[in-house]
Amino acid sequence: MSKLLLLFLLVLSTSSFAGLQEGLKAYQAEDYSTAIKHLLPFAKKGNADAQRKVGWMYDNGKGVSQDRTQAILWYRKAAEQGNARAQYNLGVAYLNGDGVSQDYDEAADWFRKAAEQGFIDAQFNLANMYHRGHGVPQDYVRAEGLFRKVADKGDLGAQVQMGVLYENGHGVTQDYIQAMYWYRKAAEQGFGEGQASLGVMYDWGMGVRQDYAKAAIWYRKAAEQGVVRAQNNLGRLYQNGWGVPQDYVQAIRWYRKAADQGFAIAKQNLASLYLSGFFGGGSTGGDDETPAYSETWVPAQDSAGQLIPGESTLIQVPIVR
Repeated sequence: MSKLLLLFLLVLSTSSFAGLQEGLKAYQAEDYSTAIKHLLPFAKKGNADAQRKVGWMYDNGKGVSQDRTQAILWYRKAAEQGNARAQYNLGVAYLNGDGVSQDYDEAADWFRKAAEQGFIDAQFNLANMYHRGHGVPQDYVRAEGLFRKVADKGDLGAQVQMGVLYENGHGVTQDYIQAMYWYRKAAEQGFGEGQASLGVMYDWGMGVRQDYAKAAIWYRKAAEQGVVRAQNNLGRLYQNGWGVPQDYVQAIRWYRKAADQGFAIAKQNLASLYLSGFFGGGSTGGDDETPAYSETWVPAQDSAGQLIPGESTLIQVPIVR
């Protein structure tokens, strides 16, 4: 081979590498129009990392028009080469039915491939599938093993799931103390679901002496992050005066927040307060003390006060500020 040809190939290789680096740099900088221009040629040549990134850009409509079919095509090419993140993304697509028909078996298979490479999110999702029996036979022991592996790495969602397993005795001996340990671990790091679960333990006296005041503290932390069950439970404490001063205005406020997120129990609690005449009292309007109202759907009741399954009625409730 002549020196001139070797020099040409070296220049070509250097230029090609520079193009790939330019694409990766643009991707990291969120300059997706530039990224797709540079990465697509490398994806077509079989570069797995470029294929995964091109798939993500099609998946999310970044730098290109959103196209889930193209996203799946590129994820699959990268996944079949062993790219763990692409395997995970393909698993998520099958789990949710995005760009493909929903298929729990396929989802579990791709999550397993990524999990075996140590991909944490895939390990978490595979654990959930074992816990629920989606795409795999339900197996609490395998779920616990995966959740623990991820929880020990500091994943807050997995720490909450460890609490769930101990609370319910799934794959482990039921142990409220251990459930408290895992919920608290996540809660003290500011994770809303952990805070809500810790509130439940104090609320019902599981693994700890019943303490409504502490339940209210943890519910409030979670409720302020938008955790719907915590909003509803905090409303219940205010309604009954448990751990907090009885305050129907605050009860309505928190029930409304949960109801606005579609939480059916909160809608029922609002309806119960409305039908019991507890919407009076306190200022809910403007400076003129005239109450301001909005409309909300609540479960319908018959003349005997029984809920009518599947039916709702529109009522006016005060806007609590």
